Amino acid sequence: MSRALKVWPLLTGTLRYEKTISTRNCGHGQFIDATILAYLIETPNGRILYDAGCHYRKLADPTLRVKYFDRVLIGSASNNLPKKIME
Repeated sequence: MSRALKVWPLLTGTLRYEKTISTRNCGHGQFIDATILAYLIETPNGRILYDAGCHYRKLADPTLRVKYFDRVLIGSASNNLPKKIME
């Protein structure tokens, strides 16, 4: 098994959405900017890039958005998604 020598968090973007998505319907009307991260991990055997990011297909597809992010996102935060995702 490899051991990590260094780990670098890499900010790849942010997603703005209503707080109710993360707090099980608490915080209506409050918006948060969530970070989307990747990690570069250095091991004795080389580097590993681990993407812990956002699954944009689940945000762009209205059916998947309801299933994974709750109905709150459709009316409130979908206007804040990057244009490319909404096309």
